[in-house]
Amino acid sequence: MKRLPVSFQSLIIQCTALLLAVLATRLLQTFLAYPARCGNSPSSRRGFAFALSLALRQPVWWPPLHVTFFPAALLASQLDMPAWVYLAAFLVLLLFFWSIFRTRVPLYLSDQKAWQAVASWLPEKQAFRFIDLGSGLGGVLFDLENRFRWAGFTEPSLRPRPGSSAACVHGSRAAGCISCGAITLR
Repeated sequence: MKRLPVSFQSLIIQCTALLLAVLATRLLQTFLAYPARCGNSPSSRRGFAFALSLALRQPVWWPPLHVTFFPAALLASQLDMPAWVYLAAFLVLLLFFWSIFRTRVPLYLSDQKAWQAVASWLPEKQAFRFIDLGSGLGGVLFDLENRFRWAGFTEPSLRPRPGSSAACVHGSRAAGCISCGAITLR
């Protein structure tokens, strides 16, 4: 049987943790005459979610996410902010992390130091083609394009909309192949 994606596992874990916390409350009330809130506290939900995450052998960063999810949701519900703020935050996060759901590869932004290291590996005077897989926001390609005007650069993209790349943001001279999200800089 194929394993469920971690995101669906996490949804099931959170729901199961809630049910286990409610069940623990009922059992404690029935058999031990404990106060009603003892088993249904946020910490028992977090503990159940943490334990279930470990039992399902989720990646190492998921158990702490399960521990912080319920308090963060509780805090967000107490902030009394308009609904559009949550929608806007979700859409911004969706734009940056769109492909993570399918690829399970997070967005790691690089800086000028990394761009210079990549540039040092490329030929100085001869033409070449460079494909940046997982190009993020495209900063590496735009930096290399300015340094190596005679080279061809390609950025395959899994962004939400084909052609919506950093080229639009940076105003680079992106032209050519805009099909299936691939952008070739010339």
